[in-house]
Amino acid sequence: MKFTFKNKKEIQNLYLHDSLFKGFTYDYEERKLSLSIMNEEESKKIVLTFSDILFLKMEAYGLWGKGVERINSMWLEEKSDYMNKAQKLLAEEKEKYPECYEHAPAINYFQINLQVLSGDEISIICESMDWEEEII
Repeated sequence: MKFTFKNKKEIQNLYLHDSLFKGFTYDYEERKLSLSIMNEEESKKIVLTFSDILFLKMEAYGLWGKGVERINSMWLEEKSDYMNKAQKLLAEEKEKYPECYEHAPAINYFQINLQVLSGDEISIICESMDWEEEII
């Protein structure tokens, strides 16, 4: 399923609690991030792919050590300092280079946060997120 600015509220219905965070790959040129998640209870592999990333931050403190790679929660962040900064930068760019944005379609970003039980957190501001499931 694909999530965009228009249907971003539906992200709140997704359930990842106690799934295992297995890692991620990031393609800088393509501005794409893929998270690999294993839901043992439902025997599913879930891949979340975030496209057109504007902002990515990962805090990997590992305060609780190894073996706590279970996901605590994932949520849609409506207001954040990161989002405010991103919106300000976009507005400044449009003001500086109006000819570049004259015929550009509106781009609507949203922020997703994911927290692992260890306390580690990933924050992503992107244009879309794809949720893919595979039964294992």
